[in-house]
Amino acid sequence: MCSFRIGRSELISKSLLLRITVFAVVYGVVETIYIYAGRGAVSFGFAVSSFVAGLLFATVLGYVFLQVLFRLSVRIAIAWLALFIIEIFSNLLEGYFFTTVIPTISLFFAATVMALLITFIQAFFAGILFIPRGPLSSLTTEMRDYFGRRPWYSWVLRIALCSVIYFPIYFTFGGLISPIVLPYYTDSYGLGLRIPSFEVMVPLELLRGFLYVLALLPLLVALKIRRRALYAAVVSILYIIGAFGPLLIDETLPIVLRTVHGIEILADCLVFGAVIVYLLGRKL
Repeated sequence: MCSFRIGRSELISKSLLLRITVFAVVYGVVETIYIYAGRGAVSFGFAVSSFVAGLLFATVLGYVFLQVLFRLSVRIAIAWLALFIIEIFSNLLEGYFFTTVIPTISLFFAATVMALLITFIQAFFAGILFIPRGPLSSLTTEMRDYFGRRPWYSWVLRIALCSVIYFPIYFTFGGLISPIVLPYYTDSYGLGLRIPSFEVMVPLELLRGFLYVLALLPLLVALKIRRRALYAAVVSILYIIGAFGPLLIDETLPIVLRTVHGIEILADCLVFGAVIVYLLGRKL
């Protein structure tokens, strides 16, 4: 009996490893095609980095969506929303204002459409590869249970507070690394980076904070796990999918800048994730 259990455990582990690898290959192929279409060439380093990023994405998505007990179409929709906003759209917004890489609104919208397509492919494979075991529930039922635990005005205040808190977190850690990164934004390195005015930065980051909360809400509704596990899931989604993966495959920025921003965003995610879980997480 003992040997049977060990064998079954190994089989499950191998199956999960295979699914993670499949997702990584799909992620790497999609990213490679996208870069090749834009540049006409793809480096070996990019191909390796995109595969590694795909492995990390798959590990996070597998951990999360194996615990989302909804039907396939709902799980794909939830994954699509989270991937689109956290992985690409929030970074597109910041790229539009913090760089000269996206000079026009039309180019921004074109990039948004492409982001919808890319993240749908990722979400589709996350849905079909990471299928939960257990009785399925209804999103509507879980939403009623989740939001029914507090009065509506409490939810409005909590969601608003989470959205607003993102900016001071972002500004605090951004200020700590500013002596290192500011020279890269003065255009002396020719990277096309810039710092917008405070009047632009404040509403931009408040919007990004709200979008993060919006993207994570369906997962907060779906995940009935202990708060430490929920915190790990939220931080992993915010950091791995929203920052580490994209920074890993971005060959346009110097390693120093990617490293420093990577540490900064990790700090952001650790604090912001704690705020989200404390204010919006389920109490089991």
